[in-house]
Amino acid sequence: MRTKTQTTGVVAHLTELRKRLLYSFAALGIASIISLFFAKRLYHWLSLPLLPYLQEGSSFIVTSPFESYITYFKVAFTFGFLTSLPLIIYQILSFILPALKPHEKKLILPLSLIAGLFFTGGAFFGYSFVFPALFASIQIILEGTGITLLPRMDNYFSIAVTMLLAFGFSFELPLLIFILGKIGILKHAKIASLRRMIIVILFIAAAILTPGPDIISQCLLAIPLWILFELGVFSLWILEKKSRGAAPKGSFRDSSGPTE
Repeated sequence: MRTKTQTTGVVAHLTELRKRLLYSFAALGIASIISLFFAKRLYHWLSLPLLPYLQEGSSFIVTSPFESYITYFKVAFTFGFLTSLPLIIYQILSFILPALKPHEKKLILPLSLIAGLFFTGGAFFGYSFVFPALFASIQIILEGTGITLLPRMDNYFSIAVTMLLAFGFSFELPLLIFILGKIGILKHAKIASLRRMIIVILFIAAAILTPGPDIISQCLLAIPLWILFELGVFSLWILEKKSRGAAPKGSFRDSSGPTE
């Protein structure tokens, strides 16, 4: 049977979880409502990379009466999520890292901001470099075929957002490696020994995440992922080096014998 102390601890954790979820949903809701007022402008901005590659006389189309309304609501929710993401990440980290020491808890806010910057950087990279390369390849494929590209409004939004999210979350890789190393789940020696296999997996993931059939768009995701992975491995090495340097004499590190 659970003791009174254990029951109190469970209730405290559930209360804390409820508070963090309320803050996250409130931030998401407010950001989505604000984004709804700018949904048309946001969709136009999202479509800019494709517009130069549309044939003369072609444009976005809708195939149902409510497609435009539904798409604009999706736009509002998506951009609401993106703008509230740093706060949501902060709430998640605040809940799952309560066991850290006081000086380590100070990392929560910087890590949240860094996560937001990494995500934004990944989405911007996809929007500015991968989208044009992908749409240019589509134009080359259709050239001389007599086929006119008439993209559906909702379909284009789904493809664009999927790619933006893929690039955004992919750029969180070094931060994820650092956090897993910080809490002791990952070790530099282990992840370094699996480097070749992980790189192959990253290239396969890039091929799956990019909808384009061309190798250019796939490499534009895979190569940054590779670089970010190496950055994460390096940050893990720095973290472990500092931890070993801070260990006092007579600690477990000193009595465990030579390392490999």
